[in-house]
Amino acid sequence: MGLARSGEVFAEAYACLGGEPLEVAVLAAADAEVLFLNSVQALSCARPGAAEFTRNLLTILAGRNLTLTRKLADYLAVDRSAMSTALGKLRDEGVLTFQKNHFHLLQQMEQTD
Repeated sequence: MGLARSGEVFAEAYACLGGEPLEVAVLAAADAEVLFLNSVQALSCARPGAAEFTRNLLTILAGRNLTLTRKLADYLAVDRSAMSTALGKLRDEGVLTFQKNHFHLLQQMEQTD
């Protein structure tokens, strides 16, 4: 569970993914107003501020991605770059897909004794 303070964003990855089911639950500790983002419109190059918005969104996503990668590497007690390489190979081989901290196993791996 995370805590979002005034002016912060949450579930930004879902806003950019379009049809992905929203797997985020939110509970407000006080009266709050939530702004839902239409990423297609916001990222349109013709709109004023689109470049700045895109840069800010990429900064947020990259920061969270790096944080989650470090946490996963610490949890598994492995080197972060080695873990990223191994996960990338598994993704490229069609074994799994992942987005942030959600992993989906696409095929069963054979057990070796």
